[in-house]
Amino acid sequence: MIHSAKRFAGPTGLEEHVGAGLGMSLTVAVEDGALVFRSRRYFWDGLGVRLHLPRWLSPGALCVSHAETEGGTFRFVLDLRHPLLGLLIRQEAEFRDSVASGGAGC
Repeated sequence: MIHSAKRFAGPTGLEEHVGAGLGMSLTVAVEDGALVFRSRRYFWDGLGVRLHLPRWLSPGALCVSHAETEGGTFRFVLDLRHPLLGLLIRQEAEFRDSVASGGAGC
């Protein structure tokens, strides 16, 4: 399980923080109707210092897309691709609003 939080900060204006001071600068775009987040640079932020990780030490290029699909579902796709090792993680999921589907909601 991964817990993360997006923050408005850094050189691209958007960062993802995953814990223990680790994070990444993100770019965001709309591609084929999907909202797409791509990692630009990884960093460690702690003790009042921010260190940018060299590319060879990073886990690879992260790409996350969010898109609405037919029937009102929401498709989430996450790929983490290392330049030497190839695809490390691929996660796909479809979500449905619990209120629209008769659930209790928040």
